[in-house]
Amino acid sequence: SDAQAVTVTAASTDYIDSKAAGDSVSPGARIAVSVQTAFALASGAPTLVAALQSDTDSGFATDLVTHVSSSAKLTAALTAGTNLLDIQLPSGMQRYIRVYYTVGGTGSFNAGKVDASIVLDRGKDLDNTF
Repeated sequence: SDAQAVTVTAASTDYIDSKAAGDSVSPGARIAVSVQTAFALASGAPTLVAALQSDTDSGFATDLVTHVSSSAKLTAALTAGTNLLDIQLPSGMQRYIRVYYTVGGTGSFNAGKVDASIVLDRGKDLDNTF
């Protein structure tokens, strides 16, 4: 996700093809998902959850696995720069990797953007934005 607008439940706009299953990305690589533009409330009390997923199929319809999810964040917590996920990639990832954003709770957002990248360490992007 590169400044991806998220106002409804959706997958990241792109995915990473790691070319092989397992621990093929880089040892120590991390997934970093953060709010790029603050979320704005349209109505109610919506929440946002970011989940790291992988699959053997690029359509994410064959062997979908959710490896880790953030906690549900309310609008007030979705300010620019807020980290939704910042963890080392778990072992056992399948070939294709994406982030899935779930808008839950009640109501909806009318604005908000997120970034998701695989990074070697804080501040060093692998240029794998999805």
